[in-house]
Amino acid sequence: MSMSLISDHGTEEQKQAYLPGACRGDIRFCFAVTEADAGTNTINVTSLTRSVKDKGRYVLNGRKTFITDAECAEYMIVVTRSTPLKEAQRKTDGFTLVLIDTKVAGIEVHPIDISIEVPEDKYTVFFDDVDVGPENIIGEVDRGFEILFESLNPERIIISAVCCGLGRYALNRAVEYANERVVFNGPIGAYQALQHPLARGKTEIEMASLMMRKAA
Repeated sequence: MSMSLISDHGTEEQKQAYLPGACRGDIRFCFAVTEADAGTNTINVTSLTRSVKDKGRYVLNGRKTFITDAECAEYMIVVTRSTPLKEAQRKTDGFTLVLIDTKVAGIEVHPIDISIEVPEDKYTVFFDDVDVGPENIIGEVDRGFEILFESLNPERIIISAVCCGLGRYALNRAVEYANERVVFNGPIGAYQALQHPLARGKTEIEMASLMMRKAA
């Protein structure tokens, strides 16, 4: 997702600086959009990139949460507002995408204990007067919303495909167990009390898969 944003909308300098290393696996990115008070409703993002007068630079303040692999990534793409929502002509105006080094001054990363087993760690990221230069802006200032969803929408389809695959795996394991577990001289899968929920699960997974393929 981060690579597609840079590839499609980054400057030539950004492409040369980040894409070769990312393709080799030497550079890792994380993507920071979710906020505690906005959730996945990107319109309500409040992390603010403020212009510094007469310097051509910006200052980033705010907080992001549930950011995947923020501690191990070398770079982060942050979805910010350069124009507050109440000042924007349209709700989708005023967004700026910022590409920054995760080790620069003003960034703090804290792990989130979500109490369940997950394949990737999640973090809350705090931004306190983080210096942002023109070289850190992807696309145009205040015009980031359009290019953001060029990457977010394909990512949602990919995540849907992953979820369908996980659902099929879980269902297959359940069917295997239902055929192997013997009670009263027969497999528990012979009972309708188990057949019906397994059949409903199969139907729902296939419906989700069809919607995912239609979206793709």
